[in-house]
Amino acid sequence: MSNPFQSLMQDAGFPLLQQQLGEAVSRYASGTGSALSVTAIVDDESDGGQEVTSSSGVMRIRQKRLQVAASQAVTIDDQWAISGERWQTVAVTDAHDGMKIVIVQRTDQQKTVRSRPHG
Repeated sequence: MSNPFQSLMQDAGFPLLQQQLGEAVSRYASGTGSALSVTAIVDDESDGGQEVTSSSGVMRIRQKRLQVAASQAVTIDDQWAISGERWQTVAVTDAHDGMKIVIVQRTDQQKTVRSRPHG
């Protein structure tokens, strides 16, 4: 049984937030198939991402938080297209107040160019 606040958020609050702040993104169920258009509130989780250096170069790991309608059947295997970039789902919360929180991640790799001595 939900309380009055939860009912209000589910029925009016979150849909209004989506209308005001939402943007169209594409969800690929299980990372394959055709895209489903979804309205989500998209927030950056990390400022510029985290850089990790390895022998093959530098990787930049970025995360975003998506708020989607609770009716979306999101799974950890889903992929997303946001502003032309592909993102992987790394976490999904249970539905609450008419929405689910989805954390997505993208890793960009830059190869290191090693200079060779002249001689």
